[in-house]
Amino acid sequence: MSSPILRYDTLYKKDVKSFKVDKGSKKELRHIIPYGSSVTIRVSSNNPVLITLAGPHIEEHELVGTKEFKFTADPGTELFIGFQGKTGFFAKSANVTLEVEMYTAREAVEISEEVSNLLDVLKELGKDYYDLNKEHVQDVLKRIVRVWKILDDDAKRRAKELMLLAKKYGQTQ
Repeated sequence: MSSPILRYDTLYKKDVKSFKVDKGSKKELRHIIPYGSSVTIRVSSNNPVLITLAGPHIEEHELVGTKEFKFTADPGTELFIGFQGKTGFFAKSANVTLEVEMYTAREAVEISEEVSNLLDVLKELGKDYYDLNKEHVQDVLKRIVRVWKILDDDAKRRAKELMLLAKKYGQTQ
Protein backbone atom coordinates (compact mmCIF):
# COMPACT_ATOMS: atom_id res chain seq x y z
CA MET A 1 0.00 0.00 0.00
CA SER A 2 1.60 3.23 -1.10
CA SER A 3 0.86 6.43 0.74
CA PRO A 4 -0.68 9.28 -1.21
CA ILE A 5 1.61 12.09 -2.26
CA LEU A 6 1.15 15.10 -0.02
CA ARG A 7 0.98 18.46 -1.74
CA TYR A 8 2.05 21.55 0.14
CA ASP A 9 -0.99 23.53 -1.01
CA THR A 10 -2.26 25.31 2.10
CA LEU A 11 -0.82 28.57 3.40
CA TYR A 12 -0.72 28.24 7.19
CA LYS A 13 1.65 31.04 8.12
CA LYS A 14 2.43 34.37 6.51
CA ASP A 15 4.65 36.99 8.08
CA VAL A 16 5.42 40.38 6.52
CA LYS A 17 7.87 42.78 8.09
CA SER A 18 9.32 46.10 6.93
CA PHE A 19 12.30 47.67 8.64
CA LYS A 20 15.37 49.80 8.11
CA VAL A 21 18.90 48.38 8.11
CA ASP A 22 21.37 51.16 8.80
CA LYS A 23 24.80 51.04 7.19
CA GLY A 24 27.06 48.65 9.08
CA SER A 25 24.26 47.41 11.37
CA LYS A 26 22.77 43.91 11.64
CA LYS A 27 19.23 42.62 12.00
CA GLU A 28 18.33 38.97 12.70
CA LEU A 29 14.98 37.17 12.49
CA ARG A 30 14.14 33.57 13.37
CA HIS A 31 11.18 31.35 12.55
CA ILE A 32 10.44 27.78 13.62
CA ILE A 33 8.84 25.74 10.83
CA PRO A 34 6.27 23.53 12.60
CA TYR A 35 5.16 21.23 9.76
CA GLY A 36 6.95 19.71 6.81
CA SER A 37 6.61 22.70 4.52
CA SER A 38 7.32 24.49 1.33
CA VAL A 39 8.73 27.87 2.34
CA THR A 40 8.80 30.99 0.16
CA ILE A 41 10.80 34.02 1.23
CA ARG A 42 10.60 37.31 -0.67
CA VAL A 43 13.02 40.09 0.19
CA SER A 44 13.11 43.54 -1.31
CA SER A 45 15.52 46.36 -0.61
CA ASN A 46 16.03 49.83 -2.04
CA ASN A 47 19.80 49.88 -1.33
CA PRO A 48 22.44 47.13 -1.13
CA VAL A 49 22.13 44.84 1.88
CA LEU A 50 23.78 41.49 2.68
CA ILE A 51 21.28 38.72 3.42
CA THR A 52 22.07 35.38 5.06
CA LEU A 53 19.54 32.55 5.07
CA ALA A 54 20.12 29.46 7.18
CA GLY A 55 17.60 26.65 7.42
CA PRO A 56 17.74 23.43 5.44
CA HIS A 57 20.73 24.99 3.65
CA ILE A 58 22.78 28.19 3.93
CA GLU A 59 22.76 30.99 1.38
CA GLU A 60 24.33 34.42 1.35
CA HIS A 61 23.56 37.18 -1.15
CA GLU A 62 24.01 40.86 -1.71
CA LEU A 63 20.61 42.20 -2.56
CA VAL A 64 19.25 45.30 -4.28
CA GLY A 65 15.70 45.07 -5.60
CA THR A 66 13.64 41.93 -5.03
CA LYS A 67 14.66 38.30 -4.70
CA GLU A 68 12.61 35.19 -3.95
CA PHE A 69 13.88 32.04 -2.25
CA LYS A 70 11.97 28.72 -2.23
CA PHE A 71 12.80 25.49 -0.43
CA THR A 72 11.22 22.61 1.47
CA ALA A 73 11.86 22.03 5.14
CA ASP A 74 11.32 19.24 7.63
CA PRO A 75 9.15 19.80 10.73
CA GLY A 76 10.91 21.63 13.54
CA THR A 77 13.52 23.28 11.30
CA GLU A 78 14.69 26.67 12.51
CA LEU A 79 14.91 29.36 9.84
CA PHE A 80 17.42 32.16 10.42
CA ILE A 81 17.36 35.30 8.28
CA GLY A 82 20.10 37.85 8.83
CA PHE A 83 20.56 41.28 7.26
CA GLN A 84 23.67 43.41 7.34
CA GLY A 85 23.94 46.94 6.01
CA LYS A 86 26.82 47.72 3.68
CA THR A 87 29.74 49.74 5.01
CA GLY A 88 31.87 52.34 3.33
CA PHE A 89 31.81 55.99 2.36
CA PHE A 90 29.06 55.67 -0.27
CA ALA A 91 26.92 53.12 1.61
CA LYS A 92 23.36 54.07 2.53
CA SER A 93 20.84 52.57 4.92
CA ALA A 94 18.38 50.18 3.30
CA ASN A 95 14.61 49.89 3.65
CA VAL A 96 13.89 46.17 3.64
CA THR A 97 10.61 44.29 3.28
CA LEU A 98 10.59 40.60 4.21
CA GLU A 99 7.73 38.23 3.45
CA VAL A 100 7.78 34.63 4.71
CA GLU A 101 5.10 32.18 3.56
CA MET A 102 4.84 28.59 4.78
CA TYR A 103 2.72 26.04 2.92
CA THR A 104 1.89 22.49 4.00
CA ALA A 105 -0.69 19.81 3.28
CA ARG A 106 -4.18 20.90 4.33
CA GLU A 107 -4.73 17.50 5.94
CA ALA A 108 -1.76 18.01 8.30
CA VAL A 109 -3.17 21.25 9.69
CA GLU A 110 -6.69 19.85 9.98
CA ILE A 111 -5.62 16.64 11.71
CA SER A 112 -3.27 18.48 14.05
CA GLU A 113 -6.12 20.75 15.17
CA GLU A 114 -8.57 17.84 15.39
CA VAL A 115 -6.18 15.78 17.55
CA SER A 116 -5.62 18.73 19.84
CA ASN A 117 -9.34 19.45 20.25
CA LEU A 118 -10.26 15.78 20.66
CA LEU A 119 -7.59 15.26 23.30
CA ASP A 120 -8.80 18.27 25.30
CA VAL A 121 -12.43 17.06 25.16
CA LEU A 122 -11.48 13.49 26.14
CA LYS A 123 -9.43 14.74 29.10
CA GLU A 124 -12.34 16.86 30.29
CA LEU A 125 -15.30 14.55 29.60
CA GLY A 126 -13.57 11.21 29.93
CA LYS A 127 -14.80 7.73 29.15
CA ASP A 128 -18.43 8.73 28.57
CA TYR A 129 -17.45 10.91 25.62
CA TYR A 130 -15.15 8.19 24.30
CA ASP A 131 -17.95 5.62 24.40
CA LEU A 132 -20.26 7.92 22.42
CA ASN A 133 -17.60 8.85 19.82
CA LYS A 134 -15.39 5.77 19.70
CA GLU A 135 -15.51 5.45 15.89
CA HIS A 136 -14.58 9.12 15.42
CA VAL A 137 -11.57 8.83 17.73
CA GLN A 138 -10.38 5.70 15.93
CA ASP A 139 -10.90 7.37 12.54
CA VAL A 140 -8.74 10.35 13.57
CA LEU A 141 -6.01 8.01 14.75
CA LYS A 142 -6.12 6.16 11.41
CA ARG A 143 -5.99 9.38 9.36
CA ILE A 144 -2.98 10.73 11.24
CA VAL A 145 -0.81 8.02 9.69
CA ARG A 146 -0.98 9.75 6.27
CA VAL A 147 0.62 12.95 7.57
CA TRP A 148 2.80 11.63 10.40
CA LYS A 149 6.10 12.51 8.68
CA ILE A 150 5.26 16.19 8.26
CA LEU A 151 3.78 16.84 11.73
CA ASP A 152 5.70 18.78 14.35
CA ASP A 153 6.81 17.21 17.63
CA ASP A 154 3.96 18.76 19.62
CA ALA A 155 1.29 17.30 17.31
CA LYS A 156 2.98 13.89 17.46
CA ARG A 157 3.10 14.06 21.26
CA ARG A 158 -0.61 14.93 21.43
CA ALA A 159 -1.46 12.10 19.00
CA LYS A 160 0.43 9.61 21.19
CA GLU A 161 -1.40 10.94 24.24
CA LEU A 162 -4.74 10.56 22.42
CA MET A 163 -3.84 6.99 21.46
CA LEU A 164 -3.00 6.12 25.07
CA LEU A 165 -6.27 7.61 26.31
CA ALA A 166 -8.24 5.72 23.64
CA LYS A 167 -6.46 2.50 24.60
CA LYS A 168 -7.17 3.10 28.30
CA TYR A 169 -10.87 3.86 27.74
CA GLY A 170 -11.23 0.98 25.25
CA GLN A 171 -9.92 -1.58 27.75
CA THR A 172 -12.21 -0.58 30.63
CA GLN A 173 -15.46 -1.80 29.08
